[in-house]
Amino acid sequence: SGSIAGSATVDVASGATLNTSGVAGGIYTYGSGQTLKGRGTIVGNTVIQGTLAAGNSPGILTFAGNVTLDGSNSVFEIENTGMVRGTDYDGVNVNAGGILTYDGTLTLTMTNLISNGTYDLFDFSTVSLGNFDSVVFSGLGYTGTFIENAGFWTASSNGQVFTFGLASGDLIVSAIPEPSTMLLLTGALTALVIFRRRRG
Repeated sequence: SGSIAGSATVDVASGATLNTSGVAGGIYTYGSGQTLKGRGTIVGNTVIQGTLAAGNSPGILTFAGNVTLDGSNSVFEIENTGMVRGTDYDGVNVNAGGILTYDGTLTLTMTNLISNGTYDLFDFSTVSLGNFDSVVFSGLGYTGTFIENAGFWTASSNGQVFTFGLASGDLIVSAIPEPSTMLLLTGALTALVIFRRRRG
C-alpha cells in the first residue's frame, strides 16, 4: 500500500539491496523532500534532490550505478576519533563503472573533537564531476567558512584545518601550525625569494 516516492525516508538496511534499475528511463530520482540513508546497496542510476545521509549513525551506503547529487544535502557524520570508515564516520561507495556528480551542499556533522587524518567520505573508482555549492559544519564545537579553490574546499576551526578534495572524495583534517612554525616558514620563504632575486 506504500511507495518509495511517497516515503519521507528511504532506509536501505545493512545487507539489503534496493534495485531501481528497472524504472522508466533507467534513472530513479529521490525528491527534494526525501532522505535516502542506510548501510545497504542501491542498484541503478540514482539522482538525489533531497538529503543523502549514508549509514545509520554511522555506516556506508553503496551505489551500483551513477550517482547525481542534484541540489541535495549530503550529510556525513563523524562521531568518534577511531577513524574507522563505517564505524566512526559515514562513507559513500560508488562501485566500478559508476560516475559521481557533485552538487548542492556537503554537511559535516561532528559531536566532539575529531582526530587529525584522512576521512574517505566518497569512494569511487572512475571519475567525479561537478562541484558542491557549499561545504558547511553542523553539530557541536565546529564553526567556520569553507572556501573553494582549484577543486579543494578548506576551512579552519578548533585548531584544525579541514580540506575536502573533489577529485579524491577525501576529507583531510590536520592541525593548524603553531605561530612559531608559521614564522619560521615565512622567514624561509622570504629568504628564498631574496636569494633568487640576488641571483637574477
